[in-house]
Amino acid sequence: MTTETAHFEGSGNVFQDLGFPNPELHKVKAGLVSGLNALLEGRSLSDAASTLGLTEPELRRITSGRFRDVSADQLLTYLFTLGGTLSATITRPDGHTVNTTVRPAAS
Repeated sequence: MTTETAHFEGSGNVFQDLGFPNPELHKVKAGLVSGLNALLEGRSLSDAASTLGLTEPELRRITSGRFRDVSADQLLTYLFTLGGTLSATITRPDGHTVNTTVRPAAS
């Protein structure tokens, strides 16, 4: 007896494949959370939450992927508060690319 396995070719955006509203925004926010997790490595969750003005459960919720109610702007603020920078490549439809880096404002 053979069993057939269904095969689905993904779009490259899991949020689109799962039918989320605004899948592009979700993908961007997931990338920001991934960066936030990288900045948190080696840090105390308690200290990081305090620095960000969050409770530990709030920060844990965000970093574990439950960030739907957190804006991309707020995630950027968290990244910058922890000393991170954001680098992006923007590609026009004709293939021309522009690279940019965003750093936190000097305090």
